[in-house]
Amino acid sequence: MRKYRLLLLILSLSAVSYPQLLERQALFTISGQITDSQGHPVPNASIRATPDFLTGRAPSTTTGKDGKFELGAYKGGRWMVSVSIDSLPSTANPFFYPDEKLRPFVILEDGKGVPPVIIRIPGKPGMLRLRATDDASQKPLTSARIRLCRLESPNYCNTLVRKASNGFYEVPAAASPFVALVSVDGYDDGNEVISNGVPFGEIIELSLTLKKQSSSHTGSLPAPEIISPRDGTEFFERLRLTRAEWTAVPGAASYDIDLEFCDAEVSGQGGCSRSYPFEVSRNPPTSHIVGTSYEFTFLGAQPGRWRVWAVDKNGHPGAKSQWYTFFYRV
Repeated sequence: MRKYRLLLLILSLSAVSYPQLLERQALFTISGQITDSQGHPVPNASIRATPDFLTGRAPSTTTGKDGKFELGAYKGGRWMVSVSIDSLPSTANPFFYPDEKLRPFVILEDGKGVPPVIIRIPGKPGMLRLRATDDASQKPLTSARIRLCRLESPNYCNTLVRKASNGFYEVPAAASPFVALVSVDGYDDGNEVISNGVPFGEIIELSLTLKKQSSSHTGSLPAPEIISPRDGTEFFERLRLTRAEWTAVPGAASYDIDLEFCDAEVSGQGGCSRSYPFEVSRNPPTSHIVGTSYEFTFLGAQPGRWRVWAVDKNGHPGAKSQWYTFFYRV
């Protein structure tokens, strides 16, 4: 059995209050060190502290040569500490790291210290090397939306949007069983179960051929009708709690949604340029939604967009709604 070194993150967390500092300056300090299982320091690891309810800035830093770090938190309360190494997925993502011990919460209060926190991180996630081609021509499909969901916890998913001129996509994957769902505009979705997952540090190859969509979508559940937010909706609330609602689809067992943020608004068009999946561990899962609504906390003042589709009792997805764009103006 192949052995993998475990990374050991030792967070020595302390809360030191400085009431005389201006608002939004560092009032508390979170410090610690990352080492591997042999006690060797791990440099250049990214550390992030996220405030509860996703309200406010999320300070971040990197470890030094000695594996140590220190970052400032500008307010007290409950904070989640997460780690990523070599630009790979963060421990904040439950698809890769379902164990909640890998993203501890700390409470920062005036005059109170925080006990040291130890996090053991498995090695670097394995990679799925996926090739998507047209079923008829066998030509590569050069732009795809790839969604990976754990089989034992189907609410834990990771979504990526990728372009690849040769049709080959390399995406980080989970070490336990998962299903890969590939979506390409104009084609029926393709999916494949990776029954053993991808072991840490390894690469598994997968090929999928996708068929062009028929105009009738025979046998497919229809797309839900959107209630809110409708396309072009503007919000002026500072608290970015957003509720998406849609009509029920007969025959639906659950619903999935895609949620994205955009680089910027397209001037004069009310749309957005270059969108990216918006998935954070503090929001509810975007798959296997029971009911016809979904509440999430958005970030920033950039535009966002969303769409929804029904899933039948056998797990077959129905037609997707069109994209609906919304804007936070403050």
